[in-house]
Amino acid sequence: MKQALVSLLLALCSCEKSAAPADAGRTQAPARPPALGNLLQAELRRDPSGVSEEERLSPRVEQRREAIRTLARIADPKSFEPLAQALADEDAEVMQWAAFGVGQLCRDHEPEAVRRLALRAASLATEPASDTNGKAWSGIAFALGRCASDEAERTLRSWLRLRAPLAASATLGIAQVARSRKRLDDATIAALLDAASKEPSGAALHPLESLPALGAAARDRLLEVGSAALLEPSPGRAHAVRALAKAGAGAATPLRRLLDSKTATDAERADAARSLAALGSAGQAELAGALPAQTRALIDGKSWLTSAHGVLLTLLEGLESAKGADAASLSELSELPLEGETAPVLRRKIMLRCRAAALLAGRSSLSPTLLACDPSPPAERREGSLATLKVLARGPLTEARGARFVELARAEDRVVREAALELLVAHDEAPRIPELLESALLAEAPGVRATAAKVIARYPARAQLPSEVVAPGVVQALSKRLMELDVTASDVEVSASLLDAAASLSLLGAKPALERACRSPNPTLRKHAERAYAQLGEPGRRCENVPGAETWTAVPLGRQRLELETDVGPLSITLWGDKQPFAATRLVELSREGFFDGMAVHRVVPGFVAQFGDPDGDGFGGPKLPPLRCQTSPDAFEAGRVGVALAGRDTGVSQFFVTLRAAPHLAGEYSQIGEAEGGWDRLAAGDRILRVRVLEVRSAK
Repeated sequence: MKQALVSLLLALCSCEKSAAPADAGRTQAPARPPALGNLLQAELRRDPSGVSEEERLSPRVEQRREAIRTLARIADPKSFEPLAQALADEDAEVMQWAAFGVGQLCRDHEPEAVRRLALRAASLATEPASDTNGKAWSGIAFALGRCASDEAERTLRSWLRLRAPLAASATLGIAQVARSRKRLDDATIAALLDAASKEPSGAALHPLESLPALGAAARDRLLEVGSAALLEPSPGRAHAVRALAKAGAGAATPLRRLLDSKTATDAERADAARSLAALGSAGQAELAGALPAQTRALIDGKSWLTSAHGVLLTLLEGLESAKGADAASLSELSELPLEGETAPVLRRKIMLRCRAAALLAGRSSLSPTLLACDPSPPAERREGSLATLKVLARGPLTEARGARFVELARAEDRVVREAALELLVAHDEAPRIPELLESALLAEAPGVRATAAKVIARYPARAQLPSEVVAPGVVQALSKRLMELDVTASDVEVSASLLDAAASLSLLGAKPALERACRSPNPTLRKHAERAYAQLGEPGRRCENVPGAETWTAVPLGRQRLELETDVGPLSITLWGDKQPFAATRLVELSREGFFDGMAVHRVVPGFVAQFGDPDGDGFGGPKLPPLRCQTSPDAFEAGRVGVALAGRDTGVSQFFVTLRAAPHLAGEYSQIGEAEGGWDRLAAGDRILRVRVLEVRSAK
């Protein structure tokens, strides 16, 4: 078996095995040497010259690990060769980080990167299976997936025939390919479905979640193996739930069965509701059929402060109309009594009232039920306004409906205003569009500016007058914002959106701002600048890595525990300050300053993620602090992991999220900085963090 395994892998390679460093086999882990502080500075500055050859080839395995990890996270093209050489190291962690770095840099070094990764995997196959080389193997598979080339996909596909741990790593790698390319070869899809039929846990279906569609034969096979995977609880069942959204109308019945199941987790049930919503009319019928029982269970069980609330909320979000739905259930939800309820229960009931009212209203934005769903004061009537926008989106934004839309597109509530502006993507008939975009670009709220810029970037015609000339007011507003653009500021997402909008309008006056962005130490701004140059006629323009000048002066953290007092009960987070010093230190410092005290949790996707840290509440806000350097890794995001919310590489400031289920697709994209405990899955958007306390975690002796 081993010889066949090696032969299969070596057939993919045509080069000689690289030599390992002379002392690569040493595994002692001495005390942290002083040089590691310099490596942290190099990582902070994104400066590969701060990592010496002596550190990369040190006889001390801990030093090699730190050096290669630093190069991998810096991800400078100049680091490709030393990272590729480090694949030959005999320490599994060094290999894993080297592979991660090679995968990060694969775009400009393919097919050489794929060849060297596959070769190292072939040499690993000659060794006995163990947790140690399993970590290295998974790192290589992950890196091949990041390469996302045809050769990388073929290589990973061939590994699906190997022993179970290697095949599982290959599946995660193929999932990376699917996310990047939004397609897989038919042979790969067939191999995944074969693997899923042999191991009916559903884990092999993970890559199919990211595909926009499947062929008829693949849909039929997915329906067969995916339905079987739903029958018994397993860690991989959630993948089958999400993959079945691509299996066609026949998947509606097994998904409905899981949605109604008392043995399924609420995260699985929320995913089942989302998958049903993606299935068209068959899924709509099953969602409507599930509504009465789900409504009764929540109301009769008074389960307002449990994750079951999120399941019903997701079901209502998935319904496109009240057609076929139980009118009595929708009416009961739209009229839920509010008297005497605590703030958290009141919040959840208003969400349900307004979503039900929006369904009952159809296209009538003046429906009495809709107007009454949110009894909050006018300035705080966010749920009611968002429900009105759902109703307006179902028809043309003209006449009285258009006037109501304009009113909401100028709302004081930035979340409502941004949601209204987003409707412009699908509604070019709305009145006064250029005027609304100009006003939004000049708004003080960063999120409002960014949303308007994103609309323009996606549909430049929205900024045009009837004469098909770009509105002068839009050009002036955009030019003003570009003149003010600060490439060192914290709101990178806003700046990047403005660059995209200027490029989509062929605004040549944007070039000074592009020049500044191209010289920025922030990689996300440089990436957007490159893209804008290409749209403005300079497709070959490249923005090289610019090392920063930051200095790390914070006191080193060990493990820290945050205790959060919220209006729905206590929660906690344990931070890995020793592994993730940049973001962990920021989170601790902000907590000690009271930054989060009184702040709302602004984003909750039931069964997936809860996010906090934005005082503005729309996902664009935060303190005026330097963006955090990402400290990403190939490690999987398990349920309850804490990550840094991003809008691109090195863009995090103060927003953090907690995963409510395993989320392997987040690996390598977000810094994973700790683990959460408590009922995070019970949260709803708007829940308040009353106070955060910081405690040091003392290690047991």
